[in-house]
Amino acid sequence: MVSRFQAVAVAIAAICVLSACSKPTDIVFGENPLQTMTEHGEELRKLPQEDRELLARFIRAREMQKILPEAVSGDPAGAGGLPGRTVGEALTMAQKWQADVNARLAAAEALKQRALAERKAAMDRISQSVSVALLKKWVRPRDIDEGRYHAELHLLFAVENKSAQDVRLLKGRVLFADAAGDHLGSVEVEFDEPMAAGKVTQSDMGSYWRLTNGMGSELERIAGTSDGGLNATFEPTSLVFADGTVLKAPSD
Repeated sequence: MVSRFQAVAVAIAAICVLSACSKPTDIVFGENPLQTMTEHGEELRKLPQEDRELLARFIRAREMQKILPEAVSGDPAGAGGLPGRTVGEALTMAQKWQADVNARLAAAEALKQRALAERKAAMDRISQSVSVALLKKWVRPRDIDEGRYHAELHLLFAVENKSAQDVRLLKGRVLFADAAGDHLGSVEVEFDEPMAAGKVTQSDMGSYWRLTNGMGSELERIAGTSDGGLNATFEPTSLVFADGTVLKAPSD
């Protein structure tokens, strides 16, 4: 004879089978993994949050790869894809995929840091030979009678050749910030004239920058900031000595 306790236990077991009391990792993906995730949302909430988030990222990457194969690194679909696989198997695949993505990101970041270090070292070598300071900034207003259809930003620099060699060419970028240190903009500069060793040369490069009124561009912010509140920093990119020796910083 079956006791009342045994009957209750059998009934509970039957209810668990009918209500999918199996582990969420045993859920099998159908042809549409996203739909499977939606249909089994309550069961999947039993998984640790980090596993749910990883699985969601993995499936999104898989779906994105269908649309833009080149946009997703690795093989998020895995051999044969997800249909027919369990959530547990998918998580194992997702962990391998995430490890591959992390390795790729780490390699890219390491390469970026090496490139930045090489650029800084090259810029430091150039800066040991020359330095540039902003002496004056002024704006020539628009004057149609004189043939100026736009206002012009003019900059005058002092270039010091600190080396023992004459310099033939210096290129770089001047970064501008306000008194609070907030970035205003930048301009590319090129000093294409002889600079004697140990001397300071003043130069406006014979150049100016056109201003477009009302557009709020970087140049307008630079032009509109008072000289007393304007900080200029020179970043060298290349230096050519009179004997043809070239120092060049990799592009950023």
